[in-house]
Amino acid sequence: MKQISIILVAIFSMIVLVQEPVLSQTQKKEEKKEVKLTIEQKIDILTKELNLNKQEQLAAKKILVDTQNYKKKIKDLDLPKKEEKKKIETIKDNQKNKLKRLLGSNRYAKYTQLKKKNVL
Repeated sequence: MKQISIILVAIFSMIVLVQEPVLSQTQKKEEKKEVKLTIEQKIDILTKELNLNKQEQLAAKKILVDTQNYKKKIKDLDLPKKEEKKKIETIKDNQKNKLKRLLGSNRYAKYTQLKKKNVL
């Protein structure tokens, strides 16, 4: 009886340890979704942090809107996940290149720092 109890405790512990990383990954994804900013909010932050003028604000907004629309079109195609992910990465790379040209190297570096800090 004692051995059965020990085995059950060991099995239960293994199940909990295996599920814990899965739960934390799921929780992280949910937390990211809760903090998702609108394009207007992102433009407001970029304007404040990077001193964008009106023309730059409009150009940045167009880049973000275009990216959002392209990503939605790709997701609507119901492609295999691997292919969808590859196409979305290409879209993101295009966005990065456009923002680099718009912002210049110094402000783009600050932009990437804002992204890493999850400000954007």
